[in-house]
Amino acid sequence: MWSADQQRVRRLLAGEADAYGSVQHEVHQAFEQVWARLRARYPGLDDHRADLRQSLEVHLLRDGYRVLGTYRGEARLSTWLYAVAMRHVARDAQRLHAQRVREGGSLDPDARAPDTDPEVRAVRRSERDHVRRVLDGLSDEDRTLVALFYEQGLDASQVSAILGISPAGVRMRKKRLLARLQAQLEEVQA
Repeated sequence: MWSADQQRVRRLLAGEADAYGSVQHEVHQAFEQVWARLRARYPGLDDHRADLRQSLEVHLLRDGYRVLGTYRGEARLSTWLYAVAMRHVARDAQRLHAQRVREGGSLDPDARAPDTDPEVRAVRRSERDHVRRVLDGLSDEDRTLVALFYEQGLDASQVSAILGISPAGVRMRKKRLLARLQAQLEEVQA
């Protein structure tokens, strides 16, 4: 027996136009909920709102609704859409943030202005050099973990598939690595 949500998704997959509107409405609601949470985490993200929303819609509604076709009805459609939206939009937001940081900037408009005080620049340069030394001192496995999580924006299940260990093992390695990095980076502030 199919739930009402499963029936709507099946109708959408069958090409019924009226099913598209109701599912699209739930996609928009899921995006708005995700957007409210991510705005606080990534300042300056407002400029990318339309792009992130469109990216989510394309992700969910492309290729003959391939992603929606994976909905199995174990949770309400709105809950499932929220989880999918959070993963997808958060990954894109992390990628935007990482790209901006690599380019020497930030998504935060207030952080874009260069410092004019030579002392502040010297302190920041020293901090960056220390961070670089700490990262250069990581083992190949740890550098790979950092690259997959923070440069590629992958989640634990994706990283586990690449590294061949369980998602719980990946999360534990990440937690331990972050604790070591935090301790090493705090040496600068001491």
